[in-house]
Amino acid sequence: MTTGGSGTAHTPARHAPPAHAVPSATLSWAQPVAGAQASRVQALPSSQSRGAPPVHAQALESVSPVVQAEATALVARWAKSVECAANLVVVKTDPGNANPVGVAIDRLLWSDVVGTVAGDDTLLVVARDGVRAKAVARRIINLRGS
Repeated sequence: MTTGGSGTAHTPARHAPPAHAVPSATLSWAQPVAGAQASRVQALPSSQSRGAPPVHAQALESVSPVVQAEATALVARWAKSVECAANLVVVKTDPGNANPVGVAIDRLLWSDVVGTVAGDDTLLVVARDGVRAKAVARRIINLRGS
């Protein structure tokens, strides 16, 4: 609240959010489905998250042989070095190649991988824990050797 020159108080006008504003969301765990490799988190619009039963993500499809072959070849070709740090696997690539390697690892749907974050030439692969990070690092190294 501020006072004007006449000494009267006024409250600043509140502006409505712009029409393009993204509605708030709540995260909800998708239930694991028999045969699925991992659970996934999905965002639910706020109106669905209050009192309504959660909407569950569909079961993960298995990776097609074509996608698996292409993703494996890409990781094998572009991953230059691999190193573990706690539950993170740091993958070095040539400049510009970290994002495609991250997408390839995401498409492989490895159950030990929570997700990936790519920069220009460095990819962080987030594993579920340190033991699984070492297993993921070995998998990537083995792909490079094949």
